Amino acid sequence: MRKGWEIVLSIVSIAIGIALLAIIVGFITGAETERIYGVFERLFEVSYNINLDELIHSWIPDVINTIKEAF
Repeated sequence: MRKGWEIVLSIVSIAIGIALLAIIVGFITGAETERIYGVFERLFEVSYNINLDELIHSWIPDVINTIKEAF
């Protein structure tokens, strides 16, 4: 089992290293971070602006009601 975790950790470490290298090379060659964020938002439909009012008045009560219905 320990050997398996060593292999997994090695693969994850290599992947993180390659990702960091790609980011560094991107910044050295003049990457535009706004464009990168735009592509990320468009692909994954991620919004960095959290509407706190909507969160408090809509989502939290829905979660509480769902938990109450489950029990």
